[in-house]
Amino acid sequence: MVAPPVEVASVPIPAPAKAGPDGLTNGDILADFTLPRVKGEGTWRLYDYVSPTGTGTHQAALIAFTASWCGPCRASLPTLAELENEHPDLAIVVLSIDDKETERLIEQKAMDDAGLKAPLLVADQTTQQAILGDSRNIPRFLFVNKVGELLVQDRGFGEKVRPMMPKQANYALSHPDYIAR
Repeated sequence: MVAPPVEVASVPIPAPAKAGPDGLTNGDILADFTLPRVKGEGTWRLYDYVSPTGTGTHQAALIAFTASWCGPCRASLPTLAELENEHPDLAIVVLSIDDKETERLIEQKAMDDAGLKAPLLVADQTTQQAILGDSRNIPRFLFVNKVGELLVQDRGFGEKVRPMMPKQANYALSHPDYIAR
């Protein structure tokens, strides 16, 4: 006798999280944000790429918080460009915490020089607070799956983070659904 198929109940996706003092934690769902682009016109909206409904255009996203004066941020740009070239289903976006337009233009030039085509956005205080909390440690890299769940995040960039980023991108791309914790 063959056993009937077992139905697996889907796990409901929680509502977007509010950042604690140290920012969002792994497993949190990011709230939607729309920010202006530094170069070109228009805005960039997170839920157009990844969202709790899973209707975004990409399988995962990498959100990088950077600043023009940050050496490790600049050092990360070639690695971000490599990830961009290797993973077309990974939406990469860079959020500048610089206050001045001249600083953001310096950051945009560094991205262009590194071959990084991802949009550079102006990260307003509300978005910074919603994701980073009170912490302003940069660079900060957040790998988010298709349903907007924060899977992995890194603070800083160097010998430990650089080799992990391709693995983290692959993990986010291969785990598009909410992971019940």
